[in-house]
Amino acid sequence: MTILVTAANGNQGKLLLPKLVAAGLAVRACVQSESSANALRAMGVAEVVTGDISDPVLMAQTLKGISKVYHIGPTAHPKEKEVGFGMVDAAVAAGVKHFVFSSVLHAITTDLVQHAIKRDIEEHLLSSGLEFTILQPANYMLPLKLKSVFS
Repeated sequence: MTILVTAANGNQGKLLLPKLVAAGLAVRACVQSESSANALRAMGVAEVVTGDISDPVLMAQTLKGISKVYHIGPTAHPKEKEVGFGMVDAAVAAGVKHFVFSSVLHAITTDLVQHAIKRDIEEHLLSSGLEFTILQPANYMLPLKLKSVFS
């Protein structure tokens, strides 16, 4: 079982990858630059793909032999929606078993362009036939305000 993590040197990837490596799981990380690739190799990631994941050929090659995907979209990228749809479709074609999509809290609130894009990708994933998990990150607690909530 190999897990693909996209945007692997970003905020989420830098937190997730050490845990996957420490658990002894096979990981393939995808990043855009060689400096990011070197940072991940230094953290113990053995397999790193460097390039523009919006390239359909690279996307398909990157997904070969992958059983699970943790996809973090390129937020505010002009091709974010295209990349998300492409990743879902390429995952189906590659026989991926489980697709985890890092979305946003309240993707149905489409006042923000990023939310509309994430909502569309979520909908595409829902209809893909893949087993999936959609993460909608949020701040669960604000410690300084907690007392006022229960007063």
